[in-house]
Order: sequence, then structure tokens, then C-alpha cells
Amino acid sequence: MIISSLTSPNFKVGLPKVITEVCDYLNTLDLNALENGRHDINDQIYMNVMEPETAEPSSKKSRITS
Repeated sequence: MIISSLTSPNFKVGLPKVITEVCDYLNTLDLNALENGRHDINDQIYMNVMEPETAEPSSKKSRITS
């Protein structure tokens, strides 16, 4: 897992070239405008865009099974 900001000036330090290339590509995208689903980055790498569904905890019931 990589925890950083793609806008940080030194985010590429120590990362493999393929990862920095993917990050450069992601910096060119409007991520908020992407539709849900698979988006190919290159012939070996893709990203999956998902929109989480949330709910209030009180609307959920726990269930214990054995």
C-alpha cells in the first residue's frame, strides 16, 4: 500500500518506474468524472472505479450463525 498524495512534489521517490508512470497517468485524469467499472491503464494494469453504498448503523441488524 502506498499512502501519499499524487500532488506531493516527492511522491515518486523510491517507487518503481511502472508505478510512477501509472501515477503520472492518473494525474491527467478527472477521477470524479470516471464512470464505475474497469478502466485499463495499460495492457497489464487496470483500475476499478466503485461507488460505495453507505447506511446508518441503526438500519442494520446483526446476525449470528453457527
